[in-house]
Amino acid sequence: MVDTDWRRQYRQRSQHPESDAEKVLAQGDRITSVSRRIPAAAASGEYIGVAKFSPHGTTCSARTATGS
Repeated sequence: MVDTDWRRQYRQRSQHPESDAEKVLAQGDRITSVSRRIPAAAASGEYIGVAKFSPHGTTCSARTATGS
């Protein structure tokens, strides 16, 4: 899931700046990148921890996580 109104949550924060957010880049309904390194101005939203993967996506994610 992606919160597209994520910046509103950061307005009053002092201990968790936007730079710490798991930001998302998306094209249409596809997430293309999730990273804290994405500039806040370029982010499509914030990743909030829920994801659904196709079988192929699961395999790719597992390979990335294990480095294989």
